[in-house]
Amino acid sequence: MADASRNTNRVYINTTVGDSSNQTYFDFRNSESLPKTAIKIDDLQDVVFNGNNGNNIFETQFKALPQGMVENFSEAVKLENKGKNRYTRLYAYDDTRVVLNTEEDSISDYINACYVHGFNKSRKYIATQGPTKNTVADFWWMVWQEDTSKIVMLTNLIEEGRNKCIKYWPDDMEEYFGKLKICLKKVETNSQFDIRTLSVKKDNSAEKTVTQFHFTVWPDKGIPRYASALVHFLKKVNNAPTHGSSPIIVHCSAGVGRTGTYIALDYLTDQGKTLGYVDVAGCVDSLRRQRVSLVQTLDQYIFVHRALVESLMMSSSTIPAQKFQERYCELQKVDPNKNKTRICIDFENLQRVSPPSEDSLYVSAKLVVNRQKNRDPNVLPVEDFMPFVTSDDGRPIYINCRVLR
Repeated sequence: MADASRNTNRVYINTTVGDSSNQTYFDFRNSESLPKTAIKIDDLQDVVFNGNNGNNIFETQFKALPQGMVENFSEAVKLENKGKNRYTRLYAYDDTRVVLNTEEDSISDYINACYVHGFNKSRKYIATQGPTKNTVADFWWMVWQEDTSKIVMLTNLIEEGRNKCIKYWPDDMEEYFGKLKICLKKVETNSQFDIRTLSVKKDNSAEKTVTQFHFTVWPDKGIPRYASALVHFLKKVNNAPTHGSSPIIVHCSAGVGRTGTYIALDYLTDQGKTLGYVDVAGCVDSLRRQRVSLVQTLDQYIFVHRALVESLMMSSSTIPAQKFQERYCELQKVDPNKNKTRICIDFENLQRVSPPSEDSLYVSAKLVVNRQKNRDPNVLPVEDFMPFVTSDDGRPIYINCRVLR
């Protein structure tokens, strides 16, 4: 069904008769003509770091995006479903909502969750709100129904004294959520995220393994302090093994701001690698027609651009030992367009995407009592990345070093 009022070159085609939620996106535009809001990868860094002028462009684009509930949401506001929505006016659309397979003891097939297409992949994600006491059983039923093997969690349970998501996994022993038994098998703890391996089992059926990737340093309605942290996390998720082509479930608290930012970064990274350009405005416009308010704030919209510089323009520093010499020789070659070696260009890019930290982030390092422990006053550890060391009586001990991921 084409919508000529939006873009005559964009068409959504149903891939299942009678199921309007299973739509695949096709773009029939001339591949040589870029969308007006597209940015070529070669120009991305200059556009993103173009000071206030760049930010003004992004603000204009952001204000022009679809606002609020732009599609029908009649199921979400039915009497039996109202209590399943964490927030008002942040509902699942009728056409893209996940429909639960109901059983005898279920009164509704509704969950506040929407299918969202990836780049060249239909229904790559399910964007949803964080589970509540009323919806945690439905959440796990959706995981089971969709045969999901990856869950991406972008909120903490409590933020600024407010409950943002119920703890929907056990710490050690097994726990039942509805008819499903959930067991925690393994936890990998990192400085900015945790990875939990869980098993899900229903009655006598075969056990399923689900991996939850929990990013722990993203403030509500804000942005991560470092784009590199989210890019590294995204690569962790994408490189982890999966089974089949089941959708990745992505959630924060409301399932719109942080959830949309993560999905947009993943989508646009694939777009940039495939087409040589990114269209952030076009991507977010499309996302918001699949679920309300994805990429919720201007700061998040700008952050997507900055994170794309990191994910698309910074060369990977992970090199197998046997290929180091080959890689080093490549870096020594001169780029004919910039008349600089590639290693110099990489270093300049690194300086631009990783500006010096603010003074307020060096609290412990600058305390008078700790100054003598710093060999060089200009080489100090950022507070968030210092190792936690204590004396025998439990008092913190300052040491000039940082934890590397």
